[in-house]
Amino acid sequence: MENKFFTFIKPYLNYIDSGKLYKQPFRILYQVIAILMLLIPFAALYQLIDSGLFRFAPGRMIFGMILIWLVIAAAGWLSFQLWWNRAAQLKETSTEGDDFVATPVLSNLVQTFGEWFGSYIAGVGFILTLLALIFLGGNMNFIPGMGRGLGWLGLILFPVYGFVVIIVFRWIAETMRALVAIANNTRK
Repeated sequence: MENKFFTFIKPYLNYIDSGKLYKQPFRILYQVIAILMLLIPFAALYQLIDSGLFRFAPGRMIFGMILIWLVIAAAGWLSFQLWWNRAAQLKETSTEGDDFVATPVLSNLVQTFGEWFGSYIAGVGFILTLLALIFLGGNMNFIPGMGRGLGWLGLILFPVYGFVVIIVFRWIAETMRALVAIANNTRK
């Protein structure tokens, strides 16, 4: 006969062992990040307006900055979709009865971050470089630390950097999942 005094914590331990303790907070984290991705373009727009650019800049520069803002807004929307969709996939990271349930959730975070960061570097870096070359004469002083930027070389390097980031983060995530799969299958 099981004594309730010693087993009343069992439902809580089952909750932890099922992985729900990890999946639910991470899903909320992903959704918060997704919403922040929607807010980034508006923060950038505020900074752009607050800088006084529209008062003294030539029309060509203003037009270029508006295009750049549109790129940042599109990237924010795509980033929102990526994080929101990956939040829904967290339910599938482990199955009932798996011994290792936290590592697949963390692996999903590593993969999602890499996909977001690499895509952002590749897409936004390429388009901002192109727009800066066309409308600003390559001057990227509006991005802290960029100065004159990479010029035409940025059109090649940003997509390569982004691709490398995606591959490296995906490899790390898949390695984590492979170790968990081996451990779970070995036990069975």
